[in-house]
Amino acid sequence: MAERKSSVDGLRIVIAGGATGVGAAVAKRLARHGARIVIGDINIQQAAETAASITSSGGMAIAVAFDLSQEDTIRNLIESGAKAFDGIDGLINMGADYRLEILGNDGNVLDMDAAVWRRTLDVNLVGYALTTKYVLPYLFKQGGGSIVNISSVIAWMCEPSYPAYAAAKAGVHVLTRHTASSAGHKNVRANCVSIGIVETERVKEALNYPVYQKKFIDPCPLKRAGELEEAASLIEYLISREATFITGQVWGVNGGVMMRE
Repeated sequence: MAERKSSVDGLRIVIAGGATGVGAAVAKRLARHGARIVIGDINIQQAAETAASITSSGGMAIAVAFDLSQEDTIRNLIESGAKAFDGIDGLINMGADYRLEILGNDGNVLDMDAAVWRRTLDVNLVGYALTTKYVLPYLFKQGGGSIVNISSVIAWMCEPSYPAYAAAKAGVHVLTRHTASSAGHKNVRANCVSIGIVETERVKEALNYPVYQKKFIDPCPLKRAGELEEAASLIEYLISREATFITGQVWGVNGGVMMRE
């Protein structure tokens, strides 16, 4: 077997949803290790700030405005990334619609709002499928690459709330396996990272309230939320050259809230 470069040095990675939170942490980590980053986000101001932070530290990054519910902007994100860096080596799908009017109205199916379900599936699942659709030709053209889809531990749990969100995230697992099985002959890998409670700004604020401590921290064997870098490190591994025989898998980063083989 030919000797391979280590880690992610020189790789061209599109992060679909990389302006804040885990996405921004992944972008900065990959850039520190030599990757060239395309940060796509509906929040273009924050995406631009994250890209500027990377470039000011000596890395390479650009920001592109896009919306996971709008196919033309998804196509533009992929095309812009390929044009900026003369190709794409990997895609990380991070985006989701966490707005209160959507997630806050995702409840028991007896009281479901079909519009909430449609919006949730459109952004959190169909959007991932479209980014995959548009990136695959670029990966095929250069002889391979890697896709990492971000899911949630809620896809595995018996959760009385958020059934639309959980269904979308479970669908991401299926999409990941489909991509791995259908694109593997072209040397394209697809894996999924199922994330539990991680200390984004939103989570830190919520955990100030005892009700959320009881709901999210008490059931966790490690009795804490995860750190951004703990999630980012696994995502980096799966997108890197070190994971070239790993595909079609769902990896959990949840502190043991859900334990699966």
